[in-house]
Amino acid sequence: MRPDRGAGFQRRCRGAMGNRAHIRGSCASRLTPGYRPKPLRGISPHHQISVTDQFIDGETPSPSAIIAQRMKTLNTIVILCALAFPSAAQQAKFAELWKEAQAAKQAHEAPRYLAALEGMNALRPKHPDVMAILVAAYGMNGRADDAIAMAERLLRMKVYFDVTGADFDPLRADPRFVKITESLHALHDERVAGAHVAIRIPQKGLIPEGLAFDAKSGRYFVSSARLGKIVQVDRHGHISDFAASGIAGVHSLSGIGIDARRRILWACSTASPRFASYKQGDANDPSIVAFDLNSGKLIRRIAFDDPNGFCDDLTVGNDGAVYVSDSTGSLLALAPEGTRLTTLVPHGMIRSPQGSALSDDGRILYVADYGGPIRAVDIRTGDVAPLRLPDDFQPMTIDGITRDGNRLIAVQNGIEPNRIVALTLSRDGLAATSWQILEMNHPLIDEPTIGKVVGGTYYFSGASQGNKFDAGNPDPAKLTDALVFAIPLH
Repeated sequence: MRPDRGAGFQRRCRGAMGNRAHIRGSCASRLTPGYRPKPLRGISPHHQISVTDQFIDGETPSPSAIIAQRMKTLNTIVILCALAFPSAAQQAKFAELWKEAQAAKQAHEAPRYLAALEGMNALRPKHPDVMAILVAAYGMNGRADDAIAMAERLLRMKVYFDVTGADFDPLRADPRFVKITESLHALHDERVAGAHVAIRIPQKGLIPEGLAFDAKSGRYFVSSARLGKIVQVDRHGHISDFAASGIAGVHSLSGIGIDARRRILWACSTASPRFASYKQGDANDPSIVAFDLNSGKLIRRIAFDDPNGFCDDLTVGNDGAVYVSDSTGSLLALAPEGTRLTTLVPHGMIRSPQGSALSDDGRILYVADYGGPIRAVDIRTGDVAPLRLPDDFQPMTIDGITRDGNRLIAVQNGIEPNRIVALTLSRDGLAATSWQILEMNHPLIDEPTIGKVVGGTYYFSGASQGNKFDAGNPDPAKLTDALVFAIPLH
């Protein structure tokens, strides 16, 4: 579920500060940090790609030498837990600075405006919206060199932002800004062609979210956040309902995964505003639900202990364990024969968990954080460390994530342009050494969500169109069929 399509960070005003599923409103509201910010106070220089890896909020992993050593032997990820939780003072300071920036701008006090924004940037470096606003603020204060440097950094990250507003007028006469404007226009329309439509489900208004594949039967499964059902596509292309709408206790369905040995399909269920039967004031009622993979019959429902949680996505391990992303800020786990979800990572370590993927040996869970970096989680201890990332990679707004050998394939649906990216992992699995765009600006892609690798090809739900439902029921004529795209990887 991503923001409305459109040019510029002003149009990307939902989710990058935190919970993808819940945040609405303007950039002003998104820059108010009530969304469980994550700590990060530094990694030892020996293990940094660059100082700017310490981004988003300032999280505090333990000394990286310890982390790397322990992870290489796969015993644990060591974190200084007392320092790993978000600072309430930091959250309050960020909110205070944003209010200060708004007041200063309204009063036409450019130096005060810039000082507040620089304070925000110090608290959350690499936040694309803060960076884009800083470009304009530097221009207002006659600091064209700094404005150009910040804009060029955003361009290196392949992040588009809208410069048509009057705030950028002080920079328009600068030839460097003219070139940046041209580069932004080119980026906005740049096509990196890698995907083609593999499956077309002729149903409009599904809000297709999750995707899974059963190797035994050769079936693909697509969950519907709008109708609370799961569609199956068999090896001959025949499309039918695997689990129909209207099952008691089953709401909007998002992430799904398969326990092949037990022949179970697990799905995330939450009564979200995008669910057709949702009524304002309804409880979230989050749960994971299990369907018999052969019959489609509901066989289990396991509710969250926290009724205010949000079941966003899940990953099923080879042993049948289920790892669940609660996008309000925690990770849960279900043991292979368990009957109750337990907390693997409590609130405060990850701002808004989204998609996840297990390492090849099944001991590290890579978790996308919609408002921050990818996290590496030791599934035995729940210890968390941010994945070290290249300086020119903007990690925010990753929704679905999966693994392909030594690469992570991720869907970024909250920055412009939307894109599918691949990140190559280091040998110890705690860093991404490089990244590339696999697909960007496909004309039929409209809010991509979650994907899976099947036989050397990455399949992903690429036209959920959930953004069109956020203001009410859209005109059916403006909706398209549900589309699954494919990108050959090898």
